[in-house]
Amino acid sequence: MTSRIVRALPKDAQHRLIAIRYNMDARTRARKSVAPLRLRELERIFQYCFGKFLPNDDDGRRMLQVYADCLPFAKGSVLERLTGFINARAPWAILEAEAMAEAAEMAARWLDADKMANRIGLSLPDRELLKIRTIGAVGVTKRQRTAMQKEKRRNRDTKRRRDNGAKPRVEYEAQSISRAEPWKAEGISRRTWYRRQAKAVGTSPHHVSFLYITRCAPVPKSPCSGRDALRAGPRGPWPKGLRCSEQADGLGIYFGEERRARPQAVAA
Repeated sequence: MTSRIVRALPKDAQHRLIAIRYNMDARTRARKSVAPLRLRELERIFQYCFGKFLPNDDDGRRMLQVYADCLPFAKGSVLERLTGFINARAPWAILEAEAMAEAAEMAARWLDADKMANRIGLSLPDRELLKIRTIGAVGVTKRQRTAMQKEKRRNRDTKRRRDNGAKPRVEYEAQSISRAEPWKAEGISRRTWYRRQAKAVGTSPHHVSFLYITRCAPVPKSPCSGRDALRAGPRGPWPKGLRCSEQADGLGIYFGEERRARPQAVAA
């Protein structure tokens, strides 16, 4: 029913209605959480900075609390997931797991990339080395990271074009005809020079002679005449082969018409 209404509306009204539907779908659609990705990145950072196990000191407890603060935004029980992580990476803190889980559930505040970077002290070289995406870098804002990412993408695209054989713009302009300006040496205008070059080269690699086309033999007509086709009507069968007396021996059926074909004697 709704599709019929959309088809009946003018173009502008259809576009507005479709845009409203897309916006409604975007609002009702569940947004994908980045908490699982951040948890995996934190584990990668811990492995790089501390090794397999977190140290039994203030830095280790601080990193455990950072990890616990991200668990409320992921699926599953906070206490169960934190207990599993502590058993694998910090067995010495198993008695503190319940207190850390309660503190994480009470706070339940998501930190953006810059605040999380300042909290764990992640530097830009380590961020690029570990390929971190959900956490920023100390001393580098989001705008600066975006500009750096665009510059890297631009350099990658330039390298790919160079590998495919593209010339730099400076080299291309140095070898171009527009920079050489050969028409000035001949004392003519640019338009005249290009027109003469087009006449000398030609617009097509194969020259076509219209005089040769007119001298060619005409195309022969179809062996089935239009009068026979009209006489046969829509029920007549299509003829098989050419209508030649030399090929018809005996009873020939053409366009629903029966006749006795007489073979002609061929002179010796």
